[in-house]
Amino acid sequence: MMDANVFTEIVRQHGGFESSEDAQRTIAAVLEALSECIARGEAEDAAPQLPPEFAGHLLVDEQEEAAPLEFPAFLDRVSEESGFDREVALARAQAVILALYRALDEFEYESIRGQLPEEYGPLFDEDALAVEVTLSGALAIETDIPEEDARDATESVLETLGERLTLGEAEDVAAYLTEREAAALVDRESPDSAAFDGDEFVERVAEREGIDETSARDYAKRVVRALDSVAHDEMERAREQLGPNYAALFSST
Repeated sequence: MMDANVFTEIVRQHGGFESSEDAQRTIAAVLEALSECIARGEAEDAAPQLPPEFAGHLLVDEQEEAAPLEFPAFLDRVSEESGFDREVALARAQAVILALYRALDEFEYESIRGQLPEEYGPLFDEDALAVEVTLSGALAIETDIPEEDARDATESVLETLGERLTLGEAEDVAAYLTEREAAALVDRESPDSAAFDGDEFVERVAEREGIDETSARDYAKRVVRALDSVAHDEMERAREQLGPNYAALFSST
């Protein structure tokens, strides 16, 4: 399941929001408007794949059958509930659809899309769906540290993870990241994985960042969780490669 901060960051980045609070308000508005347009059963199937913080917004309408609003009315609803002009409603609604695309499996995403008429086509912009996700932005939201510090911490974790994974596995995970974050993860000069355990992983992050190990462990867990949100299947394979002594880094507690 996608982490709520990753979901928010996708929307914030690609909707041009100034704050995560504005992004979250629009997430609620779009999901609630969608709930009026799709069948209750579809909403109930899709909601468990969303972050719990947002899933309820897709369930506010209890109509059994799909009854889509006319597309201009949908945009008006999003605009009114979010508190911005209708002129920007489409771009910001597209950002929420992008986050849905990342969070839902293909079947549920296409099921929602299939219940909406052709006039909703602009919401599902194929170019928008290809954009990359920044992990550091999600870390900044979650920890409330400056974005520059979050970027440095994220890259330190990724560089350390790149040392521990084989080149092939690192490249598979990096395919889901921005160019800068992918470059931090992929170490082409060291194609073989280094053998060190979870404790040494944290020590290496702490040394890179010049911080204590408690903070390093916290950042590492948050970045790994964000990675799992955007590249779950690849991170499952990476987890097998890392072994059981890395279980704490994948823990949600």
